[in-house]
Amino acid sequence: GQTDDAVRTLQRAELIATGTPNQTLVFRHPPIHEVAYRSLLVSTRRSLHGRIGRWLEEHGGEEQVAELARHYRDSDDVAKARHYLPLAGERAQAFNANLEAYGWFTEAAEAFADDPLRRAEMIEAAAQQRYLLGEIDIATEHQEEAIRLYESVGAEREALNARRWLGRFHWLRGDPHEAERQIGLAITGLERLGPSPELAMAYSFRAQSVMLVPEYAEAEKWARKAIEVAEASDATAALVHAYNNL
Repeated sequence: GQTDDAVRTLQRAELIATGTPNQTLVFRHPPIHEVAYRSLLVSTRRSLHGRIGRWLEEHGGEEQVAELARHYRDSDDVAKARHYLPLAGERAQAFNANLEAYGWFTEAAEAFADDPLRRAEMIEAAAQQRYLLGEIDIATEHQEEAIRLYESVGAEREALNARRWLGRFHWLRGDPHEAERQIGLAITGLERLGPSPELAMAYSFRAQSVMLVPEYAEAEKWARKAIEVAEASDATAALVHAYNNL
């Protein structure tokens, strides 16, 4: 039909070519793609991105999570963007593609601009990626922003839990006193809320920081406290962390 004729015309003009995988059509040069894209009205672009996203869902589904995230990010379907952007970050993280994951989590945070709790979660996830890249100063800034957002909506447990990582970041920056203060704030606050996986992990983080002083007897005490709370609250990750410290 008309579409096939148009495609053949573009191929003869050497503007597009057949690529891989699955014999997909691609622009021969990035500038051609850029000019074609920018010639479209913004409303048209956003509509097309939404249509492409829906087509990908029908034909590829979750396997193409990065493409789905990209298209819905640039569409008017906010709910789909909020669904796929975090998934794209998690998928990149699973492959240790930390810089890519950071980008997705940062864009997810923007998508949740009117939801402080979810925005804070995405910023905290982004902070973890910077930490894994060894960029502790940037990770610290993100972590502090996440804590402010948690506190702004009264998410006390989340804010306190985030402080233990803030303490870890300060330790890595060479400030053991501020590290101890932040982990102490996390412990004091979480103790008020009762036994929990978060409290077990806060104890274990203190065991880790004390162990590295080194003050082994004190570290053992905190590790055993972490194990006791972790067992009581069925907190496998905290249990593993604490036994490793012990």
